[in-house]
Amino acid sequence: MTLAGLEYAGMRESVNAFSRIIHTVIQGALVGAGFLGGGIILRDAASKEMLNLTTAASIWTTAVMGIACALAPWPLIGVGVFVLFVLMVGCRWLEEKLAIKDKG
Repeated sequence: MTLAGLEYAGMRESVNAFSRIIHTVIQGALVGAGFLGGGIILRDAASKEMLNLTTAASIWTTAVMGIACALAPWPLIGVGVFVLFVLMVGCRWLEEKLAIKDKG
């Protein structure tokens, strides 16, 4: 419904109106991804530990990368994908190297 507003005459020429529509779409996507990620996070009652934080973070970063694919230049998207890959794989490798207990 929000994106349909771009089809009104003169809407694309008005920078203020166009940026408000894009802002609303981004806000909705990030809130939705945060809601889904928040639903994945669990707390173990016995040990009082939080589980699935990495999964929740990966859902949110996937939403961010999707928005970037729609709005950002491709070289910036490539850098973002590389950084996310290094963080997700590199941190896992470091976790295994330091023998940190996997809780999820």
